[in-house]
Amino acid sequence: MSTLTQAAKPTKPKWTEDKLTELRELLKNFDPKQDGHYDCGELGTLLRVLGHNPSSQQVDAFNKLVDPEHKGYFQFGDLIRSLDTFGFKDPTQAEVEEALALLDQERTGNVSVTTLKEVLMEYDEKLTQEEFDRIAKELDPQATGKVSTKAFVSLIK
Repeated sequence: MSTLTQAAKPTKPKWTEDKLTELRELLKNFDPKQDGHYDCGELGTLLRVLGHNPSSQQVDAFNKLVDPEHKGYFQFGDLIRSLDTFGFKDPTQAEVEEALALLDQERTGNVSVTTLKEVLMEYDEKLTQEEFDRIAKELDPQATGKVSTKAFVSLIK
């Protein structure tokens, strides 16, 4: 899980030719006319496909970077420059463990499925009940109502 954050200074990801080619290939799915113009209305979906989890406010902020002239579309170079400028920050394992420790008030190494659901659904506005059910089934296969904090950390690594 990652979050989108405004970077104080532009960050410079390592855009290898392979990464650029992979991104161009992915963007073909977002370009029905195949004219190199990508609809800004698809930014949230695109960012999620890229592995990020932006809130609607973050998508709006990113949209202002990628389409400052409000054309309603962006091009490949606009996306790369915006990704470089906006930056993405993944939580560290220690940050995830610390957050889970706050939820594990009894210090058992477990969190209730209900509590985890509330937190994840609040954190990820787009997480559906079906998606959460799949996560819960993986983390709590015996349906005990408890999720191991270690299992959760392992899942999101």
